[in-house]
Amino acid sequence: MSLLIAAGTTHAQGVLTGRVTEATTGAPLSGASIVARGSSTPAGTAADAAGRFTLPLPSGTYEVAVSMVGFETVRQAVEIPNGGRITLDFALSKARVGMGEVVVSATRMEIPLSAVSGAVTVLSREDVRTQAATASSLGDVLGQLVPGLGVSTGSPSSYGQSLRGRTISVMIDGVPQSTTRNTSRDLTTIDPAMIERVEIIRGATAIYGDGATGGIINIVTRNPLAAGTRYTTDVQGGASAVAPGEGLEGRLTQTVQGQGGGFRYTGSATLGQTSGFYDAEGDLIPSDPYGQGGLASTTSYDFHGKLGYVLGPQRFQLAANHFSSEQETRFVSDPEVNALPPGEAKAQAMEGLQLDENQGSVNTVASLDYHHATLLGNRVHAQLFYRDHLTRFSPFDGRPYGAYRNIIQSYLTSEKVGDLVEASPQAPGGRAHGRGAGIDESGARLSARPLV
Repeated sequence: MSLLIAAGTTHAQGVLTGRVTEATTGAPLSGASIVARGSSTPAGTAADAAGRFTLPLPSGTYEVAVSMVGFETVRQAVEIPNGGRITLDFALSKARVGMGEVVVSATRMEIPLSAVSGAVTVLSREDVRTQAATASSLGDVLGQLVPGLGVSTGSPSSYGQSLRGRTISVMIDGVPQSTTRNTSRDLTTIDPAMIERVEIIRGATAIYGDGATGGIINIVTRNPLAAGTRYTTDVQGGASAVAPGEGLEGRLTQTVQGQGGGFRYTGSATLGQTSGFYDAEGDLIPSDPYGQGGLASTTSYDFHGKLGYVLGPQRFQLAANHFSSEQETRFVSDPEVNALPPGEAKAQAMEGLQLDENQGSVNTVASLDYHHATLLGNRVHAQLFYRDHLTRFSPFDGRPYGAYRNIIQSYLTSEKVGDLVEASPQAPGGRAHGRGAGIDESGARLSARPLV
C-alpha cells in the first residue's frame, strides 16, 4: 500500500484518489467497493475498469474500507485536509475459505462471513469441482461435503436429504427454486461446473419463502475474472470397473471469462453423460430405484451467462442459466422382484420401457441485479428475477388406485417472477444491518396423462 500527498488550492472539500489491485498479480480490481467512514454520513464509490477511483470528501479523519467479493477487506485511516488531494493505493489479497468470503445473509445482502449469526459453510469452486469428478449429481457433492446434510438419495429427488433433520430451501444467485407443489428437484437444477461457490446457512427462516426449516443453500454461479480474458476447456471421463464397455461417461465444459471498458462477463456451456449403473457382479441396476427417476443413463446440458457493468459506486449485473437433463433408458425394475420380501433378492432390471417423453427436468433462471455501494449512507440492492421449471416424472402404475386406473406419467410446470429491494446501513466497524422488502409471485400446474 502506498501513500502520496499532493498540495492543492484551498477549498472546503478534499479528494481521495487511488487504485485497487490484486496483491499477487497487480491486476486491477474493477468494481471494488471503497467506503470512507468519518464523523459525517459514510461516502463511497467503486473502482473503474482500470481499478482507479476518485472520492470527494469533506476535510476530516476517515477510516477507508476497500472490499470485493472473494478478497480480504483492507482498512486504512487517512486525514483529508482542506483543498488537499490524497492518493491511496490498495492491494487486496484473495480470501481464504471460511474466513473472508462474502455470503448471502438473511436479507440476501452481501456481508462478511463474520457478520452472519449462525452456523455457515462455504464451499469454493475447487471444492465442488474436486468432489464432482466422482459424483453423479450436485446432491452427491453436497452430501459428502456439508456437515449435517443428509447423503444423496441416488436419484434426481432430494426428498429426505435434510439439513440437521429438517427441510432445506435452495436458491441460485438468490433466486428461490421452490415451487407451489414441491417436486424435490431443487438440487437437480444446475450443473456443478457452473458453480462459483455454495453457501449453506443453518437455521429456520421464512424470508426466502417456504421450506427452509433447516436452513438455506445458496448456489452462486461462475463470476468473471478480475482482469484479462481467458478461455478454459475442461474434460472429465470415467468408466465402470465391472462393465468397462457399457459404463462409459463424461463431461465437457467450455468457459470464457473477462472484462474490459467497465464490462465484466462470463459464459459457459457444459454437456454431461452418465452411463448405466452396475453392481459388483456386473449386473445392471434398475434406472428408477425409488420411483422418482434415476441418475443413470442421463444426458444433461447447461448454458450459463453473466454480464456486469461498473459505473462509479453502481454495479449492474444480468445473469441467466438454463439446465436440462433427460434420462434415456429401456429398463425398469422387475415388478415380480419388487413384490418379494425385502432382502429376498436383489433388484432386477427388465427391458421393455418405451416412453414418448423421457423423465427429466428443465430449469431456467434469470436475474437482473443493481447494487449501489453507498446511497445516502446505505448499501442498496435491487433484484428482478424469473424462473421457469419443468419436471417430468417416471411412469407410475395407478391401476390399483381408483383415481387413476391407468399407468400414468405426471409432470409439473412452474413459472415464478419476483422482485426485491433492500438497504443495509453502513455501520461503524464494517458490520452491516440489513433492512429489506420484497415480493415473490408464483404459479404452478400439475398434470398427468395415461400411457398407452
